[in-house]
Amino acid sequence: MSGVPYSVDGLENLDPNKQYVFVSNHESAFDILLIVASLPYQLVFLSKIELRKIPFMGWAMVLGRHIFVNRKNRKAALASLETARESLKKYPRSIVIFPEGSRSLDGHMKPFKKGGIILGIQTNLPIVPMGICGTFDVVKKGTFSIQPKPIRLIIGQPIDTSEYEYNDRNQVTEILRNEIVNLKSSWTAD
Repeated sequence: MSGVPYSVDGLENLDPNKQYVFVSNHESAFDILLIVASLPYQLVFLSKIELRKIPFMGWAMVLGRHIFVNRKNRKAALASLETARESLKKYPRSIVIFPEGSRSLDGHMKPFKKGGIILGIQTNLPIVPMGICGTFDVVKKGTFSIQPKPIRLIIGQPIDTSEYEYNDRNQVTEILRNEIVNLKSSWTAD
């Protein structure tokens, strides 16, 4: 409907019968549409709590059992990760996390926060790195104007979290960030 051509690489890396923690860079609001259109999974997002208050969208997210995090309160954020873990057990589905915390303002990746990575380790769900390419040029933060340019979602190999513990969170975060940088650079090199 938007006129934006998209492509997906790496779906063959995934088992359609498994649950995953999908971790991606965050270029624009269009990232969510790309992910939902590309991944054949029941998905929920780890989202900032402010989205819960948006009429219709927030209500739909609550009904869809998306998981909200209060990023301004560390204790509440940790409690929401526990809620997320219990929710994923009770209602098996995959979760999408943008560890940068918010969209890029300049097209460059920001440092990763560790909360979502910790969730992946504690649930023993495989963490899948994904590179989103081109959405920054389609919808810039603060605008509603859509520039129909090609975009791509590149899915990496799942990372088995059974080998890791909470104390490995920094290492896993670094592995994921490096993998996403490599996935993204593979597209620009095309």
